[in-house]
Amino acid sequence: MAGKIKKALSNMFVTTFIGFIVISFMFTGYESMKGSPNAVATVGEVSIKYGEYQQEYNRQKEFYKRMLGGNINSQQVEQFGLKKNALHNLVQRALLLKLSEKVGVFAGPAEIKKEIKTLPYFKTNDQFDINKYKILLSRNSLTPADFEKDVAKQIKTKIANELLVNFPISNRYIEEREKFRKSAIEANIVQYSKSSLEKLITVSNKEVRTFLSKKTNMARVKDVFKSKKTSLDQKEQIQANHILLKTTPENQKAVHKKIIELAKKVSTKNFKAMANKHTEDQSGKKNGGDLKWFAKGRMVPPFEKAAFSAKKNTIVGPVKTKFGYHLIWVRNKKAAKEAVFETHRDNLAKNLVKTEKATKKYLKDQSSKVTHELKAHLATSNKKQLDKAKKKYNLKVEQKVVINRLDGVSGSIKIDADDLKVLFAKPLTKTETFVFENASQITILRGSAHTPKPTDKKTQKDNLVTSLGKTLSQKIIDNLKETVSIKINDRLL
Repeated sequence: MAGKIKKALSNMFVTTFIGFIVISFMFTGYESMKGSPNAVATVGEVSIKYGEYQQEYNRQKEFYKRMLGGNINSQQVEQFGLKKNALHNLVQRALLLKLSEKVGVFAGPAEIKKEIKTLPYFKTNDQFDINKYKILLSRNSLTPADFEKDVAKQIKTKIANELLVNFPISNRYIEEREKFRKSAIEANIVQYSKSSLEKLITVSNKEVRTFLSKKTNMARVKDVFKSKKTSLDQKEQIQANHILLKTTPENQKAVHKKIIELAKKVSTKNFKAMANKHTEDQSGKKNGGDLKWFAKGRMVPPFEKAAFSAKKNTIVGPVKTKFGYHLIWVRNKKAAKEAVFETHRDNLAKNLVKTEKATKKYLKDQSSKVTHELKAHLATSNKKQLDKAKKKYNLKVEQKVVINRLDGVSGSIKIDADDLKVLFAKPLTKTETFVFENASQITILRGSAHTPKPTDKKTQKDNLVTSLGKTLSQKIIDNLKETVSIKINDRLL
């Protein structure tokens, strides 16, 4: 889902139509930054005010709400990078405005007025209403001159974008590209990392004893133990379940009363069932509120203090935290325990032997065996064996993906340009297997010739204009970034 949303947003970065701008500050709580020197960013001499950033950020949130079908929380705001996306879009618009100035784009008074008169927010009975226009601007602390200046910028930005994505393309060029697109292969592909082979290295107890019999090796193991001792020490831990009733400023008393009544009914025998029924912690709804084992520092202080102070197999609470009220069942406890060298000696030695065995020759031999095995699975289309190998070697697997000389691989496994040249060096007349190796991974591909569905010239041209337009736009924007000073005020974001 996240990938789909980010792709949709990336296609919108030059969407600067006037309607978006107007509806943002007319109806989403925009407050004019007029008179304020603060700006979230400057692009050359163009300032991006906090109000502009806020309206774009709000538009991003509305977009995600529609995509996800509901509200979004702070974690999702962070996950999808809404603040970063909002600022990125504003910087791109400012760069397009700079481009419009460089190529001499002009928005005259007549064009500005015509654009404003088309906006539905200023109409009464489908006619432009000058009084409504002035009232709406006044409510947002804007003068007609301020607003018309902003509309002029948006018109210039829009024209600059149209110049980038609309340019002539010859039919000959389209035909040549189509030839490359038609040169295609359908393939099954597997790919694995060379480093994943290290986990296949086995070390016997005899090898460990032999290794430790040398004083120099024993000294090495002791040094490793000393460096890792802090992480090997066992901290005091608790195994617990909990029931959470969430609170808000308005329902504190009601929830407290409810948790008191619940505390009278729970016991160690029915705690899991009661948690499944009553807890408002979604992660504990089906596992009896299980928090598993945890050490100090993982839970919020009030919860931690109550839990670590309780005796084994007892229920404590209600405990108030910022999340609400908790009932805590302390099921088991582990005392802090200092790591002892003898306990960890053999395991540490085993890891050192494993590292020594992972030589280039060993990994090369292992890689040859694995590659031979995978080639056999692809040749026989043995899905069961391939699924087994996928888990064993942590494989990436793509089946029936199309590869063409123009676009490369349609799936998630990528093949570099040099390997594509090998792949298309001659037409495939039968199913063939290819092995491509680089410093970090090996790709095995088994493919046969593929004939793509034909597309008419108009569709080809439209697709090409769109594709090249985006590429050209980004190249020009990137070039502008190198020549225009861009400063970000992180304090205001």
